[in-house]
Amino acid sequence: MGAMSSEDAIWHVTVDGHAALTTRLASDEPVIDAMAGHLHRAVMIGRDPIPPYPGLAALMTAEGPDLLVTVYLDRADGPVPLLSFGVATQPSANAARLWGIVGGTGEPPPTPWCAAKPEIGAHDNGAELALIEDYRRCLAFAWIDRVRGVGAAES
Repeated sequence: MGAMSSEDAIWHVTVDGHAALTTRLASDEPVIDAMAGHLHRAVMIGRDPIPPYPGLAALMTAEGPDLLVTVYLDRADGPVPLLSFGVATQPSANAARLWGIVGGTGEPPPTPWCAAKPEIGAHDNGAELALIEDYRRCLAFAWIDRVRGVGAAES
C-alpha cells in the first residue's frame, strides 16, 4: 500500500478536544456512499433526518468547501441540539472561522479536519451523542468526496 493521501484520513477532533488522525476504512464505504443523498437533502433544504437514527436530524450549512452541522433530537416539544461539528477540506480564512465556531482554540489541525462541540442537549443525551461519532466521521468523508467530486461520474 502506498502513502496515505488526504482522501484516506482526516483529523478528527472530539468534543473533549482530543485530536487523532482517523483513517478511512473499506468497511465505511457503503455508509459514506449512502451519506451522499442525506448530504444533498440537508444542504439544499437545510435539514434532514439522520437515516439510521430515528429521532435525530441534522441542520447543515455549506460555505464553499466547508460544512457546519448541528445534530439535534427532533422532539414534539421542539428540537434539542446535541452537537455541532465543522468539516474543513482546505486551508482558508473560512476554515479558520469554522474552527472557532466549533470551539477550537489555537491553530486548527491540518486540513481536512472535522471538529465538534457539545450543545445544550448533550449532557442529558449521552447515548445519542455516542451514536453520532460514527455518523460524524462518515459524513465528514462523504463531504470531502462531494467537495472533490469523487464518485460523481460513478453513480
